[in-house]
Amino acid sequence: MTDTQRYWDGQAWTEHIAPGLPASSAPPRYVAVVEKDQTGLIVAGLIMALIFPIGGFIAGCVLLGRKPGAGVACMIISVIAMFYWYDYFTPDAVIIPDYYGDY
Repeated sequence: MTDTQRYWDGQAWTEHIAPGLPASSAPPRYVAVVEKDQTGLIVAGLIMALIFPIGGFIAGCVLLGRKPGAGVACMIISVIAMFYWYDYFTPDAVIIPDYYGDY
């Protein structure tokens, strides 16, 4: 009975049988894994890097595992944009009060 299968009910083999699978002499086939298109995430990460650098940096971290080149680019653009926005929103002259009373 090598060409049949028996069923296990969790405690013992039952008397129910089914036809067995035919023996295959062909080697196993390998299925190619198709990567999903990451274009949307890349574009969103780059736009976010320019407008909201922290979110762009996070998107770059996510992209590192999927598309390393795009992830690094997104992170670099985020850092550059962060310095730009910081310079843009901070005043040019910072007034430090004189604690000794001299103005």
